[in-house]
Amino acid sequence: MDKAKQKDDEINKAILEWMVSKNLTSSIDPFLKDTSLKLDDATKGNMLEKKWGTIIVMQSKILNLEQQLKQMKEDMEKRGGGTVDITNTNKVNESIVYY
Repeated sequence: MDKAKQKDDEINKAILEWMVSKNLTSSIDPFLKDTSLKLDDATKGNMLEKKWGTIIVMQSKILNLEQQLKQMKEDMEKRGGGTVDITNTNKVNESIVYY
């Protein structure tokens, strides 16, 4: 089985488990037909909620890092370090020493 199919199956099983846990009986049968899954294939352990929680945490970390980067850029410009190109970190600004 290729990785894309395996990933799709894992996601579908997590969705099925979520629908079963929420007792969405009118949605389960059509979903089973569309995915060729069986009711026994539902994963255990609230996979969908765990993945969603991880996404929320990661999004928060990204927003925090973006804010820190913006602040550092502003600080560098205030200290006379010139402009900082945050889109291409391979370029070295003459006033900045990278280690």
